[in-house]
Parts: sequence; structure tokens; C-alpha cells
Amino acid sequence: MNAPVTLPDPIWFSGVWSEWAAFVDKYYETFRQDFLTPPKPRFQGRPVLVSRFSGPEDDGKEAKFWHLITK
Repeated sequence: MNAPVTLPDPIWFSGVWSEWAAFVDKYYETFRQDFLTPPKPRFQGRPVLVSRFSGPEDDGKEAKFWHLITK
């Protein structure tokens, strides 16, 4: 049986729009480390796969990243 995973504290957006870019950069670095850089996470013994798709409006960041921070 796998040991329980402890989640880190959330990174909250301050609501100050001039800080949005710094918030996105900080959160993207966390996303990149946790989902794109080995060792990749596993769920029920299987790897968690993240599509590297990004559309023209995604600023070069994966669409899954934007979903996680905005939905």
C-alpha cells in the first residue's frame, strides 16, 4: 500500500492584477516540477500523463496548466 501524500499549501492569487504575471510564473514552475519533470506522479500505481498541448492563446504553457489555475 502506498503512503498517503501530503499536499503543499495552495498558492493564492492576491487579486491585484499587476501581480498576475508573477503569480502565473510561480505556479507554472510548480506545475512543471510536479507534472512534467521526472519523477512524474503516479495515481493507483499508474503514471499521471499530462498532454503537452498548448493553443495560440496559452502563452506557451500547457492547456492543462491553465485549466488547473483557472477552472
